[in-house]
Amino acid sequence: DMVLKVIDGGGHYDVHIGAGEIFLLPPHVRHSPQRPQAGSIGLVVEPKRPEGAQDGFEWYCFECRSLVHRAEVTLTSIVRDLPPLFERFYRDEQLRTCGQCGAVHPGKEPPEGWARL
Repeated sequence: DMVLKVIDGGGHYDVHIGAGEIFLLPPHVRHSPQRPQAGSIGLVVEPKRPEGAQDGFEWYCFECRSLVHRAEVTLTSIVRDLPPLFERFYRDEQLRTCGQCGAVHPGKEPPEGWARL
């Protein structure tokens, strides 16, 4: 089981996806898959991106839900390309500080209970 955090139409939503279920997400919808159960897995199928296409990664404030930081990368390997992008955000408090309310994003670990099944 997992929770897909979705931001669409100005709202923040939780989509619960149970074991064996399929969920189709339209393109260009901001989302964050959360698997609060240890050992759970999920399969994501996406179309091949055009050469040079960029993927965007966004972090939002847990207090006021404003955008805290956005990073873009031409993704060729999630194993190679994503860890440096995420580590840069995690180690830089300035990048993690919300411009709206001043709250500091916790980084890698979300607040307790944020991803509930």
